[in-house]
Amino acid sequence: MMSFLRQTRSFLMVNAYPFFAYSANGDVISLDYALFRDNPGVMDASNGLLYYTLFDAQIDAVFAAMSTLKYDDLQMMVTGIGWPFKGDENEAGVSEENAATYNDDASTIRGFAASVCGSMGEPIIGALEGSVQNTGASPLELEKDEMLLSDSLLLGLT
Repeated sequence: MMSFLRQTRSFLMVNAYPFFAYSANGDVISLDYALFRDNPGVMDASNGLLYYTLFDAQIDAVFAAMSTLKYDDLQMMVTGIGWPFKGDENEAGVSEENAATYNDDASTIRGFAASVCGSMGEPIIGALEGSVQNTGASPLELEKDEMLLSDSLLLGLT
């Protein structure tokens, strides 16, 4: 797939949803780390970098994998981000408050680019389109499993 993307000068499109990692590993991932809140950060033992958001760590992991495979010349587009506001009773972290914290903080989501990539290069922000999905509906009017989506981020390594 990566060869095809290179040949066609296409983008690797990634849906990054820290909620899924948090919900599956809430015993070791703090909610603050997943929601862009202040936290002490998490040191990645394999690369020595300190991450302050789960989103940063996830995106950097994709860049690291691309680099390891010698595809660090490809650009990546984060095409979906969000946090659910409604779910099953046993789903950790699902609430309107947490969704608002994650989804409505577009400046934090845009600001992730400053720390993404670690030692592998600086991200290039090529496009920031829209903000929170404009459906005209309030969160309570949306379907149970629907996540509000924020900006699309076009990234590349320099």
